[in-house]
Amino acid sequence: GLGAAVSMIIASRYRVPRVLVSAVVLPIILEYGVKVCPEKIARLAPILNEPADGLSAIESAERVIETIRHRIGLKGVQMRLSEFGVTLDDLSGIADSVRKFDFIPQLPAPVSTEDMISMLRKTL
Repeated sequence: GLGAAVSMIIASRYRVPRVLVSAVVLPIILEYGVKVCPEKIARLAPILNEPADGLSAIESAERVIETIRHRIGLKGVQMRLSEFGVTLDDLSGIADSVRKFDFIPQLPAPVSTEDMISMLRKTL
């Protein structure tokens, strides 16, 4: 999906392992998911052994994101795209390239170039 597209573009441009880029962008992609399809993100709670009883889909999804951030942090993975050489000036080009993937229009909600830049800015 969207995370794979972002990771592919950044990994190829900056010669960084895609898995590292994915670790950085996964939380922001999941935040996008909370806004458009929180039930899908919430379904990850049991996989992560996160109790979700009594929580709304949004609350459960937010817990999932925090758990993932925490676990990535425990692994000592770089958590900023700037650590790979990505700058604020690069975000527009990255977003434009991501939007060229054929499946982007089929995402649960439209993602504009500005949306992508805003998401990626959080990871700098």
